[in-house]
Amino acid sequence: MERRLTAQLVLSERDIVLAYSCRRVNLGPNGEWYIARLLRTENGGELWADVPLVRGFIDRIVHGGFPVWPPESVSEVVSHGSSFDIVFRDEWVPFEPGGESLWRARRTPSGRWRTERVRTMRYETDDSPMPIPEIPLVLPSGICAPPEDLLDP
Repeated sequence: MERRLTAQLVLSERDIVLAYSCRRVNLGPNGEWYIARLLRTENGGELWADVPLVRGFIDRIVHGGFPVWPPESVSEVVSHGSSFDIVFRDEWVPFEPGGESLWRARRTPSGRWRTERVRTMRYETDDSPMPIPEIPLVLPSGICAPPEDLLDP
């Protein structure tokens, strides 16, 4: 399966979040080729778990069908107290009012995600039109990498 590590966050010596962009087996509902997957370990890599990307009911009502969810890839994982946020681009949405946008999603205590539009994409100045690049996996000493089969469909 084709997959790329696009972001990672070390929350503590034993708590790490990895964001992958994985090629879908079947196209997404809006024709997306990729889907973001988050993995987290809270015990130094002994056990890695999938972090479900599920939006809350209110969030789906407020933003309707926007952004495309789950995102195709995550460009940044940001610490937020004892939890974390993800930053992603919602790019190919032909009927989205306002055009392509940068979004932030915050994981709520219930495990659901609340999305917030940050701004429109600025390809002429600040933002690259290229896909989010793959980054190398760099884990603190003594942390085991996630098993390869965890990201398989």
